[in-house]
Amino acid sequence: NLGNVIKVVELIALIKPSDTKYYIGNTRAADIAFNRLSPEEKQKVTNYNTLEEALLNVAALDQITKKIGELSSLSNTYFDDVANLQAEYKKLPSALKNQVTNYTILTNAEKDIKAVQSVIKLIGTIDASVRTFESKVIAARKAYDKLTEVQRPLVSNIRLLEQYERTLGL
Repeated sequence: NLGNVIKVVELIALIKPSDTKYYIGNTRAADIAFNRLSPEEKQKVTNYNTLEEALLNVAALDQITKKIGELSSLSNTYFDDVANLQAEYKKLPSALKNQVTNYTILTNAEKDIKAVQSVIKLIGTIDASVRTFESKVIAARKAYDKLTEVQRPLVSNIRLLEQYERTLGL
């Protein structure tokens, strides 16, 4: 039936990566309609490559969105997970990046990590043998205390700071 083929070709023509509102829905609708065609009708769909590319893009979007949703700051690999997801996100074609609906979770995680790494570095540079030891311990504690409840458990060397504080009687 040529009418079915024309309908599928028209549905595929509606697939535009820049259409943040309907891209995924149009892709899925076109895929469903295409899969309902007979093998002979499928051969007549001239823009199938557009649908094929869109399906790959939607799969990539689904995958990265799922991974972002599964991010856990309690994971031993949290820092690496965030960096890897950011790298994956950057590989997406620019027209698709707006389709990642939970991207703010990833950007917030990056901000958390940056703040945490700053405190880890601050604690790591404290030297008990120099005269600025006490002021550096106090500064590191202030920086640590400014972190959020989500960020604090990520400071891997907090025990060292606590040890310094005990040494100073703070």
